[in-house]
Amino acid sequence: MSLAQQIRPKVGVVISAGKMMKTVKVRVAKQKWNKRIQKYYDEPFNILVSDPTQSVREGDVISCIPGLRSSSTVRHVVTGIIAPMGPPLSERPPVPTESQRLAAREADRAARDIKQAAKGRAVAGRRAAERRRSEEIARQEQRAERALHELQKIQREKADLQQRKEGAEVLVRYEMLDKDVRQSFASRLSRSLRKRTWAEDASLAHHLDEAKTSLKQGRRFQNSFQKELNRLKEDLGPVIEKPQEQIRLEVVISSISLMMKEAQAKITRLERYLERIRGQEHQLRDIDAKLLEKAHGITQPEDFTWVNIIKELEMTDSEKKAARFDLHQKGPTTAAIAKKQKAVKMEREVARAKKPKDESKAETKPPPNTPRFEPNDSEVVKETQEDSKKKGGFFGWFGR
Repeated sequence: MSLAQQIRPKVGVVISAGKMMKTVKVRVAKQKWNKRIQKYYDEPFNILVSDPTQSVREGDVISCIPGLRSSSTVRHVVTGIIAPMGPPLSERPPVPTESQRLAAREADRAARDIKQAAKGRAVAGRRAAERRRSEEIARQEQRAERALHELQKIQREKADLQQRKEGAEVLVRYEMLDKDVRQSFASRLSRSLRKRTWAEDASLAHHLDEAKTSLKQGRRFQNSFQKELNRLKEDLGPVIEKPQEQIRLEVVISSISLMMKEAQAKITRLERYLERIRGQEHQLRDIDAKLLEKAHGITQPEDFTWVNIIKELEMTDSEKKAARFDLHQKGPTTAAIAKKQKAVKMEREVARAKKPKDESKAETKPPPNTPRFEPNDSEVVKETQEDSKKKGGFFGWFGR
């Protein structure tokens, strides 16, 4: 805490300035209590205040504090000008701060000590030697601070270099991973998507296995890409502060994202290829069943009969998938149940055809040419009149 903050400053008006060297006279307001009249009366007093820069003019309202005695009569120093009188503050020299006043006092004291030490005064010599030692200590502290700053700078540069090295290793690992992905996809796709004749392989089972394997590998590489990309964004992004490094890493991240999109497109293409292979397998099984039926007279299995029913009914894709799923379930299939129900229905129809007709029911049937009773017009009119009388006519109770 500074001296001005510890001591309450006094406020007064300059009544005399420019008549003494770096000193002004200030009148400070004060009140005195009169015991007889029981009242406060004004009783201002004058003090001499030090003005080191001669920035105060007569009529100014200033603040001053005691301390830094410059003579036996001057025991206060100017700390600020509250209300200037005459020329503005911009045209006057500034009022020195507390640190500036202390520095000026130390410099004056050092000059006097050197002068008196030259004359042979022991106290001044001791103060001068002590001041030199303190200055040497201050210089050593400054050198130590500079050395510490340089060491911290070297450590930061070393950590930055290590981080860049790790980033370069990550980029090399990305390039190797990209190369492996491209080669594996190229080899898998060339083997799986290669056209083969029916004489080479009619079952297409190995095509299905290779397509599944390449699909799993593609998804595994996609997951590894995503993990490495997240690590690159979290770990290496905030550390590198230079814009060129950031731009280079952004380019690498965009290329990795592009490779991930390509891998996803290849996976989609493989899934479509798997669907096509499954359709071809169903077609081949249907053809094999037809060939067996023509060659040996063997009826088609229930599964292939159900496939023919699907084709004949022209089902939608979702219905076909449900039907194919039904084929692979354990137990009796839908085709077998339908076949069994059809056989039971045929047995019932044969039994109904063999059963003799009931003669009693035949006699109760009316002959086709029996005359029907039709009432005359007079009878209809009479019945309507009777009904109206029962209901009360058009006027309700008044019609009776």
